[in-house]
Amino acid sequence: MLLLLLFTVPARSEAAVVDLLVPPSVLADMPAFLAGDDLFAVRDFDRPNSRRDLVDYVLLRQALRLGSDAPLEVRVHPWVSISYDRVLVTLADGEATLLSNTLWREDVSPEHPDLYVSSATMEKGEYTAGLYMHPENPKLTEVTDAAQIRSLTAVSSRQFVPDWQALEQLGLAALYSEVNWENMVRMVHRQRVDFMLIPFSRQADLSQAVLDVVLKPLPGFKVALEGSRGWVVSRQHPAGASAFQALEKGLAVLKAEGIVARAYRESGVINARVDDWVLANKPLSTRP
Repeated sequence: MLLLLLFTVPARSEAAVVDLLVPPSVLADMPAFLAGDDLFAVRDFDRPNSRRDLVDYVLLRQALRLGSDAPLEVRVHPWVSISYDRVLVTLADGEATLLSNTLWREDVSPEHPDLYVSSATMEKGEYTAGLYMHPENPKLTEVTDAAQIRSLTAVSSRQFVPDWQALEQLGLAALYSEVNWENMVRMVHRQRVDFMLIPFSRQADLSQAVLDVVLKPLPGFKVALEGSRGWVVSRQHPAGASAFQALEKGLAVLKAEGIVARAYRESGVINARVDDWVLANKPLSTRP
């Protein structure tokens, strides 16, 4: 995701405080998702508004709590879209501790001097996405063969390396790069392009409601994304090291208990209903 910081950089003396960036949509939808339940006690994710970025937030908060001997103070800051690269620079500079959204782990070197990369929440090969279109785009029903996908146009960002690589494999009529994710949604909604890649949902028709816009996936086709997901944590923020240690320890507990896999399955991100859908691309890892 693409982010814009909406807070003042904290004083360096506040070493114990984790400065966490969270999408406003996640904060707005969290009350309906929780329905009065304790955030840290959630173990079922088949709930209203359940989706990847919301699940990322819940798992992150639970991991930080489970993995810390003494509770870490977490200060939440809303963010909205700007450059993906700028977000990584912001974390590298220590202006925030981490993002609530998982990112592609392959976009950050494990040896990065200013950033930690967490263990994977989803491994390579687990993650597929839908080709999401405006419901009134006639190609949503006209495209019924994989070869016809080459006639479509799409939007993504070159900064999302696994997404971009997957789309390049499709041999599309046109592929546009846009740094702002919300602009991508608007381009699809206005049918300036045919589709964008979005994780599948828990809805009966697999539709996704984003920015008050409903998009639907091209039936029968999915794209494999050659990457693993995880959190990126600042090495330079005063709370970075303690947050990363707590995150890794707590995430290991959640994975061992099967909570992580259940969360992405019940939210529809890893979706059994598309198991028999055709892969429109061929992942690099499966090539001879």
